[in-house]
Amino acid sequence: MAGKKARKYVVARNVAWRLVAGELFAITPDGRQHHVESPTGVFIWSEIDKGRSERAQLLKAVLAEFEIDPKTAAADLDEFLASLLSAALISLE
Repeated sequence: MAGKKARKYVVARNVAWRLVAGELFAITPDGRQHHVESPTGVFIWSEIDKGRSERAQLLKAVLAEFEIDPKTAAADLDEFLASLLSAALISLE
């Protein structure tokens, strides 16, 4: 659809998080703790934090960084983003 702006993923404002030794540790306001140790997951989180957060941008970055076929990368990216959304670690703007 022409003129429609792509939605961006953003780190939820109320999430406390840190990258430690290449792993992500996050806590939501309700006290739930989350740990991401997958290099791909940590990479995607970092890209979102840097503002490269449209799905197409994220997929392009993953394909450039990791040796993975586009179909698998897209499916894995969608699954990971859905899990972050479900855990209220990220939101869509």
